[in-house]
Amino acid sequence: MKHGEVSDRLGPYLEGDLPLQQRALVDAHLDACPSCAEELKELRATIGLLRSLPEIEAPTNLASRVMARVQEGEGQPTAWTRLLDILLRSRPLALGAAAAGAVVLAVLAPGWLARQTEAPQTAAVPASQSDASDLALLSRIAPLSVWTAQAPLVRRPLGSSAPSDEPVGPLPPEAAPPAGPAPGPIDSHIDELLRDPGRFVDELSEMPLAERDRELSALLEEVIRAGRAAEVVQTLRMAGDRRADAIAEGLERTASAGSPP
Repeated sequence: MKHGEVSDRLGPYLEGDLPLQQRALVDAHLDACPSCAEELKELRATIGLLRSLPEIEAPTNLASRVMARVQEGEGQPTAWTRLLDILLRSRPLALGAAAAGAVVLAVLAPGWLARQTEAPQTAAVPASQSDASDLALLSRIAPLSVWTAQAPLVRRPLGSSAPSDEPVGPLPPEAAPPAGPAPGPIDSHIDELLRDPGRFVDELSEMPLAERDRELSALLEEVIRAGRAAEVVQTLRMAGDRRADAIAEGLERTASAGSPP
C-alpha cells in the first residue's frame, strides 16, 4: 500500500471504520514507514484536541424561533421548484420540455460554434506568454524520461564521476568542434537529488499525493536502471531527514527485490 492510499485511510483507521483486511495493510505500512506513522500520531493528537473542546449549548428559544420561521413560509418551495415538480411528475409535460430544450439547442448551437471559430487568433498570443511560468514549473515535475531525453546517456561506474566510455581517437579536422568553451552536460534528475537531497525532498513534499507517487516511482526505476542505488541511498541517509530516510528504505527494498539471487 502506497503513502497516498494510507494517508487517505488514516481517518477511518482511527475511527475503527476500516475493514479488517485494509486495517491489516495499513498496520503493516505504518510499521515500515516512519513518515506515515508520524502523520497518524499528529492526526490522533488533533482529534483528541477537537474532542476536548467544550460542547456549545443551543439557545433556549431556538426551537420556537425555528417553528416561527417555518410557519411564516420560509421552508415552502419556491415557484420554480413547484414548476419543476409538476414537469417531472407529468410524463407528457416532461417529454415536451425535453423536446423544446432540444429544439432550442439545435437552433442556438451552430451560431455559438461559429462565433467561437471566428474569434481572432491574436487572443492566443498573450495566453501562451502567460503560460511561460507554468511551463517552467512543469519542467521541474515532468517524468524522468523527459529529463534524461535532453542529454545522451553515459554509463558511469558506481562511485565514479568519470565516464567509462573513452573516445576512439582524435577527431578529423573537418569534424572538430569550433573553438570556445564547450557547453556543460544537462544535470539529470538523479544528479539534482545527489547535489541537494534536502531541497529535492522539500519539492516532493509540496506535490499532491498522486503526483508524488508517480515522481517517486519514476525516480526509483531510473536509479536502479542506472546502477546508482547505493550512491543515492547513502546520500539520502546523510540528509538527516525522516522523509529522505523513508525514500531510501523504499529504494533499498525495490533494489533488493529486483536484483538477481
